[in-house]
Amino acid sequence: MCSRIIAEFHVEPEKLSEFKEVMKEALVDTRSFNGFIKLEIVEDVENCILYALSEWESHSHYDDYVAWRLENGLGDLLDQYLVEGLQGFKPHKVIETNM
Repeated sequence: MCSRIIAEFHVEPEKLSEFKEVMKEALVDTRSFNGFIKLEIVEDVENCILYALSEWESHSHYDDYVAWRLENGLGDLLDQYLVEGLQGFKPHKVIETNM
């Protein structure tokens, strides 16, 4: 079973267009990272939040990806676009549940 991540990006409203362009370029590398399966981006237009809904082979693969991103400076780049800096990035490791 794959692992799922819901990552929230709380973006400063006046920087949303530029943030989308930065992310579009960054996601090329995301899609080629070891363990990546699938990604969908959705937008909460009322609250200026983007959600990255991704699937990975495991949560460990996602952790490796985040560590790699932080080591390579993406955290510093995102810091300038998000509400309260990197506090505006909120990843959630989720699993499917039966209801």
